[in-house]
Amino acid sequence: MTQILLVEPSPTLRFGLNRLLQQAGYHVESIDKYASLFDKLVPKNGHTDSPPDLLIVGWPTRDRSAQCRLITELNREKFKQVPVVIFARTIDETNLNALSDRPRLMIQLWSDFQKSLSRIKQMVELSEQALEARSNHQFKALLVDDSKSVRTIYGRKLKQMGLDVTLAEDADDAWEKLQQQHFDMAIIDYFMPGDNGAMLCQRIADSGRFPGMIRAILTGTYKEEIISECINAGARECMFKNESMTLFQARVTAMIKQLQSNVKLDQQNRDLVNILTSIGEGIYGVDQNGVLTFINPTGLEILRYSAPRELLGKKAHELFHHSDEYGRSINDETNYLYQAYLLQDSLRDWETVFWTADQTPVHVECTIQPLSHNQSSGNGSVVVFKNISERKLIEDEINWQLNHDHLTQLLNRTYFERLLQQEIQTVQVTQTQSALLYIDLDNFKQINDQAGHSAGDQLLVTISEKIRSRLRHRDLAARLGGDEFAVLLHDIKPSALESLANSFRDVLAQTHFSYQDQEFPVSGSIGVSAITQQCQDIKQLMAQADRACAKAKQAGKNQIVVCQDHEFIAAENTAKGWKNRLKQALSEHKFTLLYQPIYSSSDIYKHLEQQTDNHVWQGIDEISPTEYEVLIRLEDHDGELLSANAFLSDAERFDLIADIDLWVLKQALSNLTKAQLAKPVNINFSAHSLIDDTNVKQIESLLTEYSDVARLIRIELKEHHILHYREALAPVMERLVDLGCQFQIDDFGRNFSLFSRLRELPIMGIKIDGLFTANIAWDPVDKKLLHSMIEVARTSQIKTTVKSIESLDSLKHIEHGGVDLIQGYLLGKPIEIES
Repeated sequence: MTQILLVEPSPTLRFGLNRLLQQAGYHVESIDKYASLFDKLVPKNGHTDSPPDLLIVGWPTRDRSAQCRLITELNREKFKQVPVVIFARTIDETNLNALSDRPRLMIQLWSDFQKSLSRIKQMVELSEQALEARSNHQFKALLVDDSKSVRTIYGRKLKQMGLDVTLAEDADDAWEKLQQQHFDMAIIDYFMPGDNGAMLCQRIADSGRFPGMIRAILTGTYKEEIISECINAGARECMFKNESMTLFQARVTAMIKQLQSNVKLDQQNRDLVNILTSIGEGIYGVDQNGVLTFINPTGLEILRYSAPRELLGKKAHELFHHSDEYGRSINDETNYLYQAYLLQDSLRDWETVFWTADQTPVHVECTIQPLSHNQSSGNGSVVVFKNISERKLIEDEINWQLNHDHLTQLLNRTYFERLLQQEIQTVQVTQTQSALLYIDLDNFKQINDQAGHSAGDQLLVTISEKIRSRLRHRDLAARLGGDEFAVLLHDIKPSALESLANSFRDVLAQTHFSYQDQEFPVSGSIGVSAITQQCQDIKQLMAQADRACAKAKQAGKNQIVVCQDHEFIAAENTAKGWKNRLKQALSEHKFTLLYQPIYSSSDIYKHLEQQTDNHVWQGIDEISPTEYEVLIRLEDHDGELLSANAFLSDAERFDLIADIDLWVLKQALSNLTKAQLAKPVNINFSAHSLIDDTNVKQIESLLTEYSDVARLIRIELKEHHILHYREALAPVMERLVDLGCQFQIDDFGRNFSLFSRLRELPIMGIKIDGLFTANIAWDPVDKKLLHSMIEVARTSQIKTTVKSIESLDSLKHIEHGGVDLIQGYLLGKPIEIES
């Protein structure tokens, strides 16, 4: 039974591969540490364990010392006979190229795990054949001479040198033996009856059936014309019978060494072909002009060709990377792959489109490496590429989900504001005019209260379709939240502004909405703000349109109000009143902290399993929260507590956010000390509070002062803040972690690019954005996205919190295995904690 030694630290990957191999009938010994492998390879008291038939190693992606040790051990001469399969995440893993010259090495990608068994079988079979051939190999020599004594003397010497010798009397006898068996070398007498030695050499060469066979002439004459004739006929050299036997032995030894080099080169070529055949990525080579010189089977499969001959000798950029994904031709000057071939340049992780044999575009990621760094050598390039079509589809789907409202399919607020900012810049350059419509439904709350949320959702979908029906070619529409919508009217004449706005008001007023035999009136109030060259601030623009909309509602609903500059000035004065109000609240301690409980998922699901009624949520008073989130509230004039959404944007606008963050941190630390809560608390911070050194020093001072409870502080930073200020935040976060507090990302998942950067920052946890849990009970895409984020966190050993759980259905659809903590109004509302 074939003995396989498997080394892989990950229990999941090790278990899966182990089971696959055992089902195929292999005997597998599994090791979970690279150190254990090195113990087996390093001699103990002069002895090592017997080598396995095959060694399978999961490449240590992040362990550089293990990489270097593996390279050293696997390249030792005594272990080079052991065939090795390396499982790697990508073909470009760090230091993996250091093993590229090792014989009997195959690189297998984890992404092609299901295809690995057939390739491992192929590796074992080829290795067994190579080992058997090597152990039994004896070079075969044909000695041709019409003299029996010469045949005896020289034949005996060749045998003493370890050669398998066959004797022939003349050229015809030699030719007959050449038809019957393979020979590695032929030593031929020149003067023989019939054809002489040069003629036999020429006949062997002309037949083309004996590639690699070394031919030498044995003669007793030094005539220059005979030597030239023999060399021209393909003889490697002429050896003379009257020379010493020592010189003859030296010449034959040189030929044997050449044969040994040829065997080694052939084996290396077979190993290279094996690697190219087995690897899970497409590989092709081109010369300096972009002409294809080779392509591996995976490359043929991706490009849907049946045989290499269909591509070899043709230009790659004319065959499959001649056009973009829309079929538009790319000229040679802007065809970057083609230019890389010509310039002998390298490109890494280059995304482009290849066209298959049936003219279907396939998204690929390429890495181009010139075969020589000397540009004048013109040795061509090697291109490694993989099909990323599925990944692109997922990325496109994720980006669409992140940029659109899930219910109405319109743009969401975040993406709309980004496009609105671009429009402001465009207007300033082109000196055109655009406009923003802010639409608020008039009777939405009444419909929600009378007919329920399902009716409200259906109305929002209907309204979104009506708004979309009035859009011109380049106009944009978004749902800002609740029953508020926005429309960007691109490039309009000032005289047409009111008329266009009225068309949206009319389409809403003409909408007939019924739900369960109930008829409801529909209309909307619209605020209009022109986008001119004087408009530079998106917040100002949105505020203008919002206040115009509020004025339309006050005028009796179903109205349009166009914002005037003097009205906005008055509104600005109102906003500035918030500045004084917030300053006063800080000085007079008008802020209050509430604490929302966060529960361990295992506790929640254990409680869920014990419920008697699966359709009604039963309280969890008996479960103790694992953590809390700190929420700030502002006491209004009438004693009502205003949520943070009512004032934090103004706090940021008037540079008061850092003062508020410091107040919250100090109050939370004080409460933890007095209440002896001993539970971690999550505090939302603005990134602006952490990129100012004066603020950071105050934070450090507070954490030092309250060092006993600093370890309970979890600072939450919004995902978009981390993306924008990552370089500035990283050193500050490290400093604060040293003082005991920890960090986690809030609203995680809105930007796909942060997935791969989790390990670059000292992050202990993520809070997945509530937009992914709001519709998880019925939206399979949200469920899949949530699963992906949980997997990323689990792989990075980061805790995952799912928040905004408002319903029992949402709770039941959260994946149990990867979620650590759960938060939401279903489980517990914010409360005050007595200090």
